[in-house]
Amino acid sequence: MADIIFVSKVDFWIALILWVGSLSLILIPLWEWRWGKSDSRMRNILLMVILLPFAALMLMPFFGTKYTLTIANCT
Repeated sequence: MADIIFVSKVDFWIALILWVGSLSLILIPLWEWRWGKSDSRMRNILLMVILLPFAALMLMPFFGTKYTLTIANCT
């Protein structure tokens, strides 16, 4: 059997959208906490804990995403 491995490629505009989106998920609660736009500090911490996995999932195509095709011998 032969394996063919394809590494995932991401266009520049998609990369820009994914990076800006994931960074904003983390930076907006930090910004609110730092400059006092929110009354509850616990709310901002909880919001960051909830949004952190979503930010990580948005960046997953950049860190080792690949596709493997295995060609079976059909004899």
